Amino acid sequence: TSQASAAAVGDFDSLAFGPYTVTVKGPAWESRSREPVFSGDYLGGSADTTITQSVQFKMLQMVMLSNPRANFKIFTAPTLDTYRPDGQTRIDSTLFTDPCSIDDAQLGVFDMVACDKDQAGSPKGTGPHATIMDLPLAIYNLNGRYERTRRCDLVTVGRDFATGGYGLGFPYTSDFSFLFSRAILGL
Repeated sequence: TSQASAAAVGDFDSLAFGPYTVTVKGPAWESRSREPVFSGDYLGGSADTTITQSVQFKMLQMVMLSNPRANFKIFTAPTLDTYRPDGQTRIDSTLFTDPCSIDDAQLGVFDMVACDKDQAGSPKGTGPHATIMDLPLAIYNLNGRYERTRRCDLVTVGRDFATGGYGLGFPYTSDFSFLFSRAILGL
């Protein structure tokens, strides 16, 4: 997911090997210490050191461990969603509410990109160029933004990467587990 105006962020490689920045849900760390806890250049955001690593954060770390040339410039946030300062009330983009205009909001990863800010109260132009997200979640979020506001300044770009399957979980005694297993085997 990228800002519509940041056309130069064309794919995953432009984030891994280029000058562009990315935001994901994950912890903060001191990347300039002698022995940093994580790989990559930590640029800031609203997360702290106690935030758990998201799948996307772990994936960035794995890419950098497996390819020494890769170096992501990373912003982190504690959540995908934006919250009011109380940390309890979620802010959705609507026709009447623009998370970018709330100075003390805790920006989530999508709004960090959409607002082009590393955190609320920061000037525009300090935020990440893109976020890396599972495609179904990105599409769900972008469609929801469009439905609520009739506009969305975020777009998906580039080819799919790290694609994988989905699993279905059923209770042990469910009649559906056998039916779905048979249907999948019949594909």
